[in-house]
Amino acid sequence: MKDTTTQLDITDSEVETAQKMEMIEETEADSTFVGEDSKNQRQSGTTSDEVDADSQINLATKTVRTSSSSFLSTVSTCEAPAKGRARMYQKELEKHVIAFTEGNLTLQPDLNKVDPDRNYRYCTIPNFPASQGKLREDNRYGPKIVLPQRWREFDSRGRRRDSYFYFKRKLDGYLKCYKTTGYFMFVGLLHNMWEFDPDITYKLPALEMYYKEMSELVGREEVLEKFARVARIAKTAEDILPERIYRLVGDVESATLSHKQCAALVARMFFARPDSPFSFCRILSSDKSICVEKLKFLFTYFDKMSMDPPDGAVSFRLTKMDKDTFNEEWKDKKLRSLPEVEFFDEMLIEDTALCTQVDFANEHLGGGVLNHGSVQEEIRFLMCPEMMVGMLLCEKMKQLEAISIVGAYVFSSYTGYGHTLKWAELQPNHSRQNTNEFRDRFGRLRVETIAIDAILFKGSKLDCQTEQLNKANIIREMKKASIGFMSQGPKFTNIPIVTGWWGCGAFNGDKPLKFIIQVIAAGVADRPLHFCSFGEPELAAKCKKIIERMKQKDVTLGMLFSMINNTGLPHKHFEFYVFDRISTYLSSSEDVESSKSSPSVSRA
Repeated sequence: MKDTTTQLDITDSEVETAQKMEMIEETEADSTFVGEDSKNQRQSGTTSDEVDADSQINLATKTVRTSSSSFLSTVSTCEAPAKGRARMYQKELEKHVIAFTEGNLTLQPDLNKVDPDRNYRYCTIPNFPASQGKLREDNRYGPKIVLPQRWREFDSRGRRRDSYFYFKRKLDGYLKCYKTTGYFMFVGLLHNMWEFDPDITYKLPALEMYYKEMSELVGREEVLEKFARVARIAKTAEDILPERIYRLVGDVESATLSHKQCAALVARMFFARPDSPFSFCRILSSDKSICVEKLKFLFTYFDKMSMDPPDGAVSFRLTKMDKDTFNEEWKDKKLRSLPEVEFFDEMLIEDTALCTQVDFANEHLGGGVLNHGSVQEEIRFLMCPEMMVGMLLCEKMKQLEAISIVGAYVFSSYTGYGHTLKWAELQPNHSRQNTNEFRDRFGRLRVETIAIDAILFKGSKLDCQTEQLNKANIIREMKKASIGFMSQGPKFTNIPIVTGWWGCGAFNGDKPLKFIIQVIAAGVADRPLHFCSFGEPELAAKCKKIIERMKQKDVTLGMLFSMINNTGLPHKHFEFYVFDRISTYLSSSEDVESSKSSPSVSRA
């Protein structure tokens, strides 16, 4: 192998209209937001296999001082009734528990150590000092750093919002009469909040289909309560959210909010104007069945947050690295051996806990979750709707950026994928990471989702494969994955990165190549890689075999990087072209030996 140097370089008339459109029926007494029946009626959407949250120690209210043996007993309690994938993963979970407790690990941002002027905490944490981050001004000529907060009377510059009292009056008016006016009252509320022409009737097919389907299943009154819960949660924004919330731009690194604060922000997205990129209008007005399923995820979330909300916090962090820093990282780590890689044919990324889960992200976080998208990233955001807050905080990732979400709660499960996606009641394998014992001293669940966006390739299979073998594209993907995988720093050497075929669906990524790139990135991060094959055990077996061969040959990260940068271009598409070329190198002791001094990477 030759030497190579590569650069990484709401009115009365409206009420009357609604009453004419739908029969007046009696409903149950009104309820109030946040835990009205949380002590008497648990409606968490979970199965009997899950651990009752009341039986757990809520570590959101005190510092974590738990021994490994006590922590492990919680894992056993969680998994005892479980079968299949849940039981299979128990041993791995036990190892993660030991690593977290004995290593005294804290997922970033460690709010006890970070600069509060860059890492904002908007929620109160018991027994922890109040946040003292500096007050910033919105730059009207540069990037908008202050999140628009239309639920407040004044904007960030102290100017009175004319829309504030209008929207407040509409929400209050709806909640006073929604029981007697029904479905069309909710539609009218949405139209008003969206500032639609009052003389035109706009249909919302997905919402109407959801209303009809769910009315047959749980009754009309309960569906109307679901609608009202969203409005109540949206109203809480004025009371529980701070005067300003800063986007993750410039030197603002992270934002930490409570689960309830996240719910208030997501509920406001229901009423955001259609011209906003963060409005649920596109889901509600769609005639696609997939959007009806998305509403099931969303209303399940608001039900839980209305009746039995979890206590704790979620952190959103932009992790990035400049080119020079990445070069130095690479120089220090290119001689490392390959990381440990384990393969899981049945387990899915979302089955895991106490680890870093990879989100196969779009550069615009959340991808098509607010439209018709229904693959890996969109499914994760539907299972954990509070992740959508990240969309408000960071609209688009740059080349040397990744987004870390720590502590997101899982509210629903699912079946199917893509156009076959269906909402499902929360199952034990997904609820595992919600275990309160798994919260850190800041009240965050100890699980990270790291969003990394892959390059979109277009054209024939050969065109896509050829383009991916372009050195600049290999380097870009390796840097993106490495920056994401390094998000937690050097102490997480025993906490795995859980991933799969990143960028290999609609983005047409080459699976063997993307696998190899993630192996290198895990090695740079000095963390084990847990690879979920998503029903492709044969391909996973080939991945395992090539890793074993490379370890036998003492292949380093730098050597492997050089191999994939010198594969040459295929004359015709062959799925295992990259593996074939690596095998050729491994069969030649001379090439392997010469590559040991050749993998220099400079000036990222």
